[in-house]
Amino acid sequence: GLHFERWRCASGCGKWFHAARCTATLEVFGTYKAQTLEPPQNIKDAISAKRPGWTWRGFS
Repeated sequence: GLHFERWRCASGCGKWFHAARCTATLEVFGTYKAQTLEPPQNIKDAISAKRPGWTWRGFS
């Protein structure tokens, strides 16, 4: 299913970031800065396009 995860660039810069991805299809919807509290609108839109009715944390 859909997961929002914290990743670290282990083979490069070492920075932490968030990734929005589907564990069933391995599709990555996007990545964004670790300091961000919620995904940017373009990532939420990409998820909503694949999953109609989906909302961030249950809020529209």
